Amino acid sequence: MLFTLLISSSVLSKDIFALILRSLLVLFLGKSTKLQEARVGSNSTSIIEGTFYLGSSENFDAYLAELGVNFILRNLASLAKPTVTIDRRCTADSTSNCTWSIFTETPFKTHSIKFKLGELVDDLTMDGRVTKSIFTLEDDNTLLEHQIGKVNTTLRRYVDDEKMIVTLYVNNVVASSTFPRVKVLQDKEGGPQGGHQGGHQGQEGHGDQQHEEEEEGYEDIADIEEDLDDMF
Repeated sequence: MLFTLLISSSVLSKDIFALILRSLLVLFLGKSTKLQEARVGSNSTSIIEGTFYLGSSENFDAYLAELGVNFILRNLASLAKPTVTIDRRCTADSTSNCTWSIFTETPFKTHSIKFKLGELVDDLTMDGRVTKSIFTLEDDNTLLEHQIGKVNTTLRRYVDDEKMIVTLYVNNVVASSTFPRVKVLQDKEGGPQGGHQGGHQGQEGHGDQQHEEEEEGYEDIADIEEDLDDMF
Protein backbone atom coordinates (compact mmCIF):
# COMPACT_ATOMS: atom_id res chain seq x y z
CA MET A 1 0.00 0.00 0.00
CA LEU A 2 2.91 2.35 0.75
CA PHE A 3 4.21 1.92 -2.82
CA THR A 4 0.73 2.63 -4.20
CA LEU A 5 0.43 5.82 -2.15
CA LEU A 6 3.82 7.08 -3.27
CA ILE A 7 3.10 6.36 -6.93
CA SER A 8 -0.34 7.98 -6.66
CA SER A 9 1.23 11.08 -5.12
CA SER A 10 2.93 11.87 -8.43
CA VAL A 11 -0.42 12.81 -9.94
CA LEU A 12 -1.89 14.46 -6.84
CA SER A 13 -1.73 18.08 -5.74
CA LYS A 14 1.09 19.24 -3.51
CA ASP A 15 -1.32 19.67 -0.59
CA ILE A 16 -2.51 16.07 -0.77
CA PHE A 17 1.05 14.81 -1.25
CA ALA A 18 2.11 16.70 1.88
CA LEU A 19 -0.78 15.18 3.82
CA ILE A 20 0.25 11.71 2.68
CA LEU A 21 3.82 12.27 3.85
CA ARG A 22 2.62 13.55 7.21
CA SER A 23 0.33 10.55 7.66
CA LEU A 24 3.21 8.16 6.91
CA LEU A 25 5.40 9.95 9.44
CA VAL A 26 2.76 9.60 12.13
CA LEU A 27 2.10 5.99 11.16
CA PHE A 28 5.74 4.87 11.28
CA LEU A 29 7.32 7.23 13.83
CA GLY A 30 4.32 7.33 16.11
CA LYS A 31 2.52 10.07 17.97
CA SER A 32 1.54 9.17 21.50
CA THR A 33 -0.82 11.83 22.75
CA LYS A 34 -2.26 11.96 26.23
CA LEU A 35 -5.04 14.49 26.55
CA GLN A 36 -4.80 16.48 29.75
CA GLU A 37 -7.49 18.28 31.69
CA ALA A 38 -9.05 21.13 29.72
CA ARG A 39 -9.15 24.60 31.24
CA VAL A 40 -12.20 26.60 30.27
CA GLY A 41 -13.15 30.23 30.10
CA SER A 42 -16.51 30.33 28.35
CA ASN A 43 -18.89 33.11 29.38
CA SER A 44 -21.97 30.88 29.03
CA THR A 45 -23.14 27.51 30.27
CA SER A 46 -24.21 24.75 27.91
CA ILE A 47 -23.67 21.03 28.24
CA ILE A 48 -22.81 20.98 24.52
CA GLU A 49 -19.65 23.00 25.17
CA GLY A 50 -16.44 21.17 25.91
CA THR A 51 -13.46 19.33 24.48
CA PHE A 52 -13.84 15.78 23.17
CA TYR A 53 -11.50 13.22 21.62
CA LEU A 54 -12.36 10.44 19.18
CA GLY A 55 -12.93 7.11 20.90
CA SER A 56 -14.55 4.98 18.20
CA SER A 57 -16.31 5.16 14.83
CA GLU A 58 -18.70 2.97 12.88
CA ASN A 59 -19.21 2.98 9.10
CA PHE A 60 -17.25 6.22 8.68
CA ASP A 61 -15.42 5.12 5.51
CA ALA A 62 -18.72 4.27 3.82
CA TYR A 63 -20.05 7.69 4.84
CA LEU A 64 -17.08 9.49 3.27
CA ALA A 65 -17.33 7.37 0.13
CA GLU A 66 -21.01 8.30 -0.24
CA LEU A 67 -19.99 11.97 0.04
CA GLY A 68 -17.58 11.45 -2.87
CA VAL A 69 -14.36 11.70 -0.85
CA ASN A 70 -11.51 9.99 -2.71
CA PHE A 71 -9.64 6.89 -1.55
CA ILE A 72 -6.49 8.73 -0.45
CA LEU A 73 -8.32 11.22 1.76
CA ARG A 74 -10.52 8.49 3.22
CA ASN A 75 -7.40 6.59 4.28
CA LEU A 76 -5.95 9.75 5.82
CA ALA A 77 -9.20 10.22 7.72
CA SER A 78 -8.89 6.71 9.13
CA LEU A 79 -5.46 7.62 10.56
CA ALA A 80 -6.61 10.88 12.11
CA LYS A 81 -7.68 10.98 15.75
CA PRO A 82 -9.45 14.33 16.01
CA THR A 83 -9.96 16.41 19.10
CA VAL A 84 -13.06 18.63 18.93
CA THR A 85 -13.69 21.75 21.01
CA ILE A 86 -17.15 23.37 21.02
CA ASP A 87 -17.48 26.86 22.45
CA ARG A 88 -20.29 29.39 22.84
CA ARG A 89 -19.85 33.12 23.44
CA CYS A 90 -22.98 35.06 24.39
CA THR A 91 -23.79 38.69 25.05
CA ALA A 92 -23.91 39.68 28.71
CA ASP A 93 -27.68 40.10 28.78
CA SER A 94 -28.79 37.17 26.61
CA THR A 95 -28.06 33.51 25.96
CA SER A 96 -30.07 33.69 22.74
CA ASN A 97 -27.56 35.98 21.03
CA CYS A 98 -24.55 33.68 20.92
CA THR A 99 -21.70 32.96 18.56
CA TRP A 100 -20.70 29.30 18.50
CA SER A 101 -17.46 27.81 17.29
CA ILE A 102 -16.26 24.28 16.58
CA PHE A 103 -12.51 23.71 16.38
CA THR A 104 -11.25 20.33 15.15
CA GLU A 105 -7.60 19.32 15.41
CA THR A 106 -5.81 16.28 13.94
CA PRO A 107 -2.12 15.45 13.43
CA PHE A 108 -2.51 16.54 9.78
CA LYS A 109 -4.59 19.71 9.80
CA THR A 110 -7.09 21.79 11.74
CA HIS A 111 -10.54 23.13 10.96
CA SER A 112 -12.59 25.92 12.51
CA ILE A 113 -16.11 27.17 11.91
CA LYS A 114 -18.00 30.00 13.62
CA PHE A 115 -21.75 30.39 13.41
CA LYS A 116 -24.97 31.65 14.92
CA LEU A 117 -27.93 29.32 15.18
CA GLY A 118 -30.22 29.41 12.16
CA GLU A 119 -27.78 31.33 9.92
CA LEU A 120 -26.06 29.94 6.81
CA VAL A 121 -22.26 30.01 6.89
CA ASP A 122 -19.72 29.10 4.22
CA ASP A 123 -17.39 26.24 5.04
CA LEU A 124 -14.51 24.26 3.58
CA THR A 125 -14.65 20.89 5.29
CA MET A 126 -11.60 18.91 6.39
CA ASP A 127 -12.13 16.50 3.48
CA GLY A 128 -12.09 19.39 0.99
CA ARG A 129 -15.80 19.88 0.28
CA VAL A 130 -17.17 23.40 -0.22
CA THR A 131 -20.47 23.69 1.63
CA LYS A 132 -22.95 26.03 3.22
CA SER A 133 -23.86 24.93 6.73
CA ILE A 134 -26.72 25.81 9.04
CA PHE A 135 -26.82 24.86 12.73
CA THR A 136 -29.85 24.45 14.98
CA LEU A 137 -30.56 23.07 18.46
CA GLU A 138 -32.79 20.01 18.57
CA ASP A 139 -32.81 20.28 22.38
CA ASP A 140 -30.42 21.39 25.14
CA ASN A 141 -28.20 18.36 24.50
CA THR A 142 -28.27 18.13 20.71
CA LEU A 143 -26.71 20.33 18.02
CA LEU A 144 -27.74 19.69 14.42
CA GLU A 145 -25.63 20.68 11.42
CA HIS A 146 -27.00 20.56 7.87
CA GLN A 147 -24.29 20.79 5.19
CA ILE A 148 -25.50 21.87 1.76
CA GLY A 149 -23.20 21.12 -1.17
CA LYS A 150 -22.85 18.77 -4.11
CA VAL A 151 -24.03 16.09 -1.71
CA ASN A 152 -26.09 17.17 1.30
CA THR A 153 -25.40 15.66 4.71
CA THR A 154 -26.59 16.07 8.30
CA LEU A 155 -24.51 15.78 11.47
CA ARG A 156 -26.30 15.24 14.78
CA ARG A 157 -24.15 15.93 17.85
CA TYR A 158 -25.64 14.61 21.08
CA VAL A 159 -23.72 15.59 24.22
CA ASP A 160 -23.99 14.52 27.86
CA ASP A 161 -21.66 14.81 30.86
CA GLU A 162 -19.42 11.98 29.67
CA LYS A 163 -19.30 12.04 25.88
CA MET A 164 -20.42 13.38 22.51
CA ILE A 165 -22.05 11.03 20.00
CA VAL A 166 -21.96 12.28 16.40
CA THR A 167 -24.38 10.59 14.01
CA LEU A 168 -23.82 11.32 10.32
CA TYR A 169 -26.43 10.93 7.59
CA VAL A 170 -25.96 11.05 3.83
CA ASN A 171 -28.49 9.53 1.43
CA ASN A 172 -29.13 6.02 2.83
CA VAL A 173 -25.82 5.75 4.70
CA VAL A 174 -25.58 6.30 8.46
CA ALA A 175 -22.33 6.46 10.44
CA SER A 176 -21.50 7.37 14.01
CA SER A 177 -18.54 8.40 16.16
CA THR A 178 -18.19 8.52 19.94
CA PHE A 179 -16.04 11.21 21.55
CA PRO A 180 -15.38 10.95 25.30
CA ARG A 181 -15.31 14.29 27.09
CA VAL A 182 -12.01 15.68 28.33
CA LYS A 183 -12.09 16.40 32.08
CA VAL A 184 -12.61 20.07 32.86
CA LEU A 185 -10.70 22.20 35.38
CA GLN A 186 -11.87 25.38 37.05
CA ASP A 187 -10.48 28.38 35.22
CA LYS A 188 -8.27 31.04 36.80
CA GLU A 189 -11.21 33.44 37.14
CA GLY A 190 -12.88 31.02 39.52
CA GLY A 191 -15.53 29.86 37.07
CA PRO A 192 -17.64 26.77 37.72
CA GLN A 193 -16.04 23.36 37.46
CA GLY A 194 -17.76 20.37 35.87
CA GLY A 195 -18.82 18.66 32.67
CA HIS A 196 -21.19 21.45 31.62
CA GLN A 197 -18.40 23.96 31.09
CA GLY A 198 -16.34 23.60 27.94
CA GLY A 199 -14.65 25.30 25.06
CA HIS A 200 -11.89 27.89 25.14
CA GLN A 201 -11.40 31.61 25.04
CA GLY A 202 -10.60 33.55 21.92
CA GLN A 203 -11.57 30.99 19.30
CA GLU A 204 -10.48 33.44 16.63
CA GLY A 205 -7.05 32.28 15.58
CA HIS A 206 -7.21 29.74 18.41
CA GLY A 207 -4.39 31.58 20.13
CA ASP A 208 -6.13 31.26 23.50
CA GLN A 209 -7.15 27.65 23.20
CA GLN A 210 -6.52 26.22 26.65
CA HIS A 211 -6.78 22.45 26.38
CA GLU A 212 -3.35 20.92 26.84
CA GLU A 213 -1.70 17.88 25.35
CA GLU A 214 1.26 15.92 26.60
CA GLU A 215 3.04 14.55 23.55
CA GLU A 216 5.62 11.79 23.59
CA GLY A 217 7.85 11.03 20.63
CA TYR A 218 6.40 13.91 18.58
CA GLU A 219 9.28 16.36 18.43
CA ASP A 220 11.01 14.51 15.59
CA ILE A 221 7.80 14.49 13.54
CA ALA A 222 7.21 18.17 14.23
CA ASP A 223 10.69 18.99 13.00
CA ILE A 224 10.14 17.03 9.80
CA GLU A 225 6.71 18.65 9.29
CA GLU A 226 8.40 22.06 9.41
CA ASP A 227 10.57 20.95 6.51
CA LEU A 228 7.48 19.71 4.67
CA ASP A 229 5.80 23.08 5.15
CA ASP A 230 8.88 24.78 3.70
CA MET A 231 8.76 22.42 0.72
CA PHE A 232 5.10 23.08 -0.06
